[in-house]
Amino acid sequence: MKRQTLWDFSLVISAALAVCVGAYTIAGIFGYLTFGSDVESDVLESYGGKKPMVLLGIAAVALKTVTTYPLLLFCGR
Repeated sequence: MKRQTLWDFSLVISAALAVCVGAYTIAGIFGYLTFGSDVESDVLESYGGKKPMVLLGIAAVALKTVTTYPLLLFCGR
């Protein structure tokens, strides 16, 4: 952010939230379409952990968790 104004910050936050909502919605839709009403609360639990794409998804969630908490703790200080 070159210009650090409240409007630009709000725009960045809104875009980030939109990306998160979109990603979680798409994951939820595909999980429901794949497993129907038998889908687990965590979509990754429904897939087998031996497929490379599932392992990539698990790694992405772990990376997101590891990188998100320090940022949230910094903002909460």
